[in-house]
Amino acid sequence: MPNLRQLTVHMKDEACIDGHQWEHIIRNYLPKLKRFKFNMEIKSISNKEQEVDRLLDSFRNRFWLEEHCWFVRCHWNLDGNEIKLCTLPYAFDYFCSDFPLISKSTHPRGENYSSYD
Repeated sequence: MPNLRQLTVHMKDEACIDGHQWEHIIRNYLPKLKRFKFNMEIKSISNKEQEVDRLLDSFRNRFWLEEHCWFVRCHWNLDGNEIKLCTLPYAFDYFCSDFPLISKSTHPRGENYSSYD
């Protein structure tokens, strides 16, 4: 699909694809992609905050932040067993989470957690 220009992906309870893996897929197989949105729900390991930091760091490079200006946010709950990873602005019809909700983002104004499309 080398001519694909828009892609929206929703993954639940699947193996996580991090920023490096997505970058490889996009550079090699989707070179004309202009609009990319994803929402991944990942079963978490024991230390969620370390996993969140590792995931977000994989989206903090030139490809994501400068070439495409695609930003990513992670949401999680300390008591839950799931991490939600999504692109900003949030582009999906439904968002459900247990509160209190903690989040981190690659967006320069990371505290703007209510961004949606």
